[in-house]
Amino acid sequence: MIVSICLGFAIVITILSGFVDVTPQGILGATWHGWPFAWRYVIVYPGSPENYDLKNFTFDIVTWFVPILAIGGLLSTRFSRKRK
Repeated sequence: MIVSICLGFAIVITILSGFVDVTPQGILGATWHGWPFAWRYVIVYPGSPENYDLKNFTFDIVTWFVPILAIGGLLSTRFSRKRK
């Protein structure tokens, strides 16, 4: 149960990170989005499609999932001890 909740949080955070502009300095004509791994690329030209990098999207989910799972595990053990 805790794993699926943490995975859900990781996916939501990853999708929200798609709105964070992380374009490196010196890159012209495109914006990069997603943190810590850029997984959405927008070409700054009218009518151009957005490009998505599924590998970086997956790495981003895993990167967020690990600390969220650690925090969720700590909180669940802490609260389960208080109930006894």
